[in-house]
Amino acid sequence: MQKLIRNSASFYLLLLVLLKVLAVPVICLHYQLNKAYIAANLCENKSKPVMHCNGKCHLRKQLAKTSETSDPQSQKSSTSISVMDYCEAIKNYSFTPDLTVHQTFETWQLSNTAEGHSGNVFHPPIA
Repeated sequence: MQKLIRNSASFYLLLLVLLKVLAVPVICLHYQLNKAYIAANLCENKSKPVMHCNGKCHLRKQLAKTSETSDPQSQKSSTSISVMDYCEAIKNYSFTPDLTVHQTFETWQLSNTAEGHSGNVFHPPIA
């Protein structure tokens, strides 16, 4: 019996946490899915087409409602959610490496080696 109570209590707490965390994304998703209806019927700025609001005023009001119900500590940090209706086209990039090898040696590079030294340092020491 205690196990059933503990499981149901943890389920309800998990449900409350998920509702709190997913409130803003659900509101934004609802706005994106019903943008035409909100712009036509629920927008406060229908009479001002110059503003290009398209229902963002309604979204702002809904987000403000959810922030009012949150704890006062989160109200101190001002967060703003901007809705972006812009998508940039994907561009095809090609990265072609420059495979030209320059093998020109100057005379000072060749004469700079010591007599009897092979130049290879990755070998066992000579006994």
